Parts: sequence; structure tokens; C-alpha cells
Amino acid sequence: MTPPPASPIAPPSRPDIPAEVSEHQVVLHFENRTWRVRGISKNLSFETMRVNLLVGLDGDTARFHQDTLDLYSAKQRAAFVRTAAGELGCKEDIVKKDVGTVLLKLEALQEQAIRQTLEAKPKAVTLTEQEAEAHLELLRDPQLLDRILG
Repeated sequence: MTPPPASPIAPPSRPDIPAEVSEHQVVLHFENRTWRVRGISKNLSFETMRVNLLVGLDGDTARFHQDTLDLYSAKQRAAFVRTAAGELGCKEDIVKKDVGTVLLKLEALQEQAIRQTLEAKPKAVTLTEQEAEAHLELLRDPQLLDRILG
């Protein structure tokens, strides 16, 4: 018996994760932990997710972890999770779950930014009547080619 043909892997569901999104950062809250992400606007390719990530305990300014990493690198994520869990005094599983949720949210925001960039239409140039007449006069000039080459 031959195995059924492989089907594409369904993309992970993207839950509607509440986040405070501004021009320079994304802030997410999970229980008593606040996550701040900076640098997402530089990631306009589906292959990269290099960000500056900070996680801290709400109300405790001394307990936090911050690093710059590529969230698509399992090794870098694992190191971040391990160190952040130690700094916060949390279980690694909790921080790992948070990082996964943050990554899903960032992917959704990244996809939206990429689509907006690709769909951006150039603004139409508007000329005054005098400018339009001057341009047409230049185009009608019998010496135009000499002006260009000379």
C-alpha cells in the first residue's frame, strides 16, 4: 500500500493577540509579564525576524531580560528562553510559550507590513498649468535631441 500524497502543512493559526503597536515598538502583556519588541519594521522579508526583545515582570524594574536575536533561529530562541526564565524566576515552559505567542503576533504584523509595502502605489505628480505648458514646450522643441546630447 502506498502512502497518501503529502499535503502542505497548514499554517499555524494566528490568534488575535492584543498588542500595543506603535511606529517603533510592539508591547504585549501576558499575566504578570510585559514583552517589548523593537526593530520589527526592519524585517520586510518573510525569511528574517531579527528583533530586540525585552521581557520583564510588571512592577519589578530589576527583573528583566533583553537581547537582540533572530526569532526564526531555534538556538537563539532557546538561549533567550533559558536566560529570561532565570532572570525572571519563571519556569522555562512559560517563557517558551510566551516567545511562541510573540512570534506569531510578530509574523502577523510583519505580513501586514510587507503587504502594505508591496501594495503602496506611487503618488501621482500634479503639475501646475505653467509647469505642464513648460514641459510640453520642451518636448515640442525641434532642438530637443541636440539639447539632450549637447
